[in-house]
Amino acid sequence: MADSTFASSSKRPRMSSVSSTKNPMEGFFTFADEQAIKITVYPKPTLDNFSLSEYLAEYKGMVKAKRAIHMGERCEELAQECYLIALDELEASTYNTRLHGEVCKRLEQLDVALPDKTEWKRGADQKAKREISELHKRITETKSGNLLVACRDAHKELAELYAKMGNTEEALRVLQNGREFCGGAKEHGDLHFCAAEVTQTAFRWLQTSTFVQRAFSSLAAKQGKTWIHGNVLLVQAGFGDSRWSDVARSLSDLDITESDAAAVFELGTVTAKDLALYATLAALIAFKRNEIKEKLINNLRFGKFFESMPECLALLKDHHNSKYTNMIAGLDKILSFCVLDPVIGPHASKIRSLIIENTVVLYSQPYVSANLETMARALRFDSVSSLEKVLVKLITSKRISARIDNVAGYLFKYKVDPRDEALQSIEKMYKTFNTQVDVMKARIQFLEEESGRGSIGSRSVRGR
Repeated sequence: MADSTFASSSKRPRMSSVSSTKNPMEGFFTFADEQAIKITVYPKPTLDNFSLSEYLAEYKGMVKAKRAIHMGERCEELAQECYLIALDELEASTYNTRLHGEVCKRLEQLDVALPDKTEWKRGADQKAKREISELHKRITETKSGNLLVACRDAHKELAELYAKMGNTEEALRVLQNGREFCGGAKEHGDLHFCAAEVTQTAFRWLQTSTFVQRAFSSLAAKQGKTWIHGNVLLVQAGFGDSRWSDVARSLSDLDITESDAAAVFELGTVTAKDLALYATLAALIAFKRNEIKEKLINNLRFGKFFESMPECLALLKDHHNSKYTNMIAGLDKILSFCVLDPVIGPHASKIRSLIIENTVVLYSQPYVSANLETMARALRFDSVSSLEKVLVKLITSKRISARIDNVAGYLFKYKVDPRDEALQSIEKMYKTFNTQVDVMKARIQFLEEESGRGSIGSRSVRGR
């Protein structure tokens, strides 16, 4: 385990840096330990029956506070409610006085009258310092007494405390130091899971994936709460890192019981809505139509997650039933919410583009020709020219065999002549055969030269 380090990477979470015009929230520090980024402000989600308080109620601690702040920065209509929710959560379950102060400033800029928070900040700082001192004392005492389990537990508690303070780097450093008191692989794995949770809170997906994989190497059984929790962390990290195919297959294959799911969701870092969204969007990008039906629509195990987000199941069914107009309308409603999500938001534009491309391919399959205006309306494009740009990309990448007739305003598909396909196959075989012949010739030449010179051993014997 010597190479299992908790030292954090210099890379920051992959978050879109998009310039915004007329953005009153620009320059605000989203997280206390991250650099300020330029952001884009979006309108309020058009998702049916959307309630911010109900949505955020499923999260806890720093994750809830950071999600609320992230959403507040990106939606002026929800900003005040988001910041008030974040402020309450910071006061209730964290010691992050710096982030608390920034949220207070933001609320003041929105002309929200707040009571004096000086006493809370002083009390939080004092309590955090007192707990840090007590934990350091425990670590010293248990270390001198060679009480490995107690010392390791003290390191975990200290790391959790630093995470509550918003100090991710210090939390990872403490867990790194705790490795000294691990008796075996299982104990190292436990600390790696703790590190994964710390980096998940900071949205550092590459680190989260790395720590979970290291933790998995120490698990004796690939089942139970720890196994499920680790897989959920991997799924979220995979989505945050744009690994759509991995996310779709991991979620569709995940065998999770209701009790295990309840235990994972109780932690308040990932919700059933999150898993439904990750699976739906990733599947529309990475799966074929029959895979979506088999692995998600007809998947009874995964169906319980769709209960918390029925819009996702409706979207998949519309896609499978070729109701593309309804499907894209539903997709846009879901994405109107997802752009505010810290995991999905940075990729929302790319996700929509990839799904639309797949939909254009599916739409064109049954037809020999298609009217571009009708196609643009059905697939909810802004204009025919926007559709043509997508078609050109798909034709160039050979996902669609067709040509665009701008004069007639039609897309004409063409079928490759079987004789051309056969000729291409023969040419490919010929190139492969030539390559193999060249390799064999080189090998024969090498063997002839070696047999002519004799081996090193034989030369040494003759020399004697």
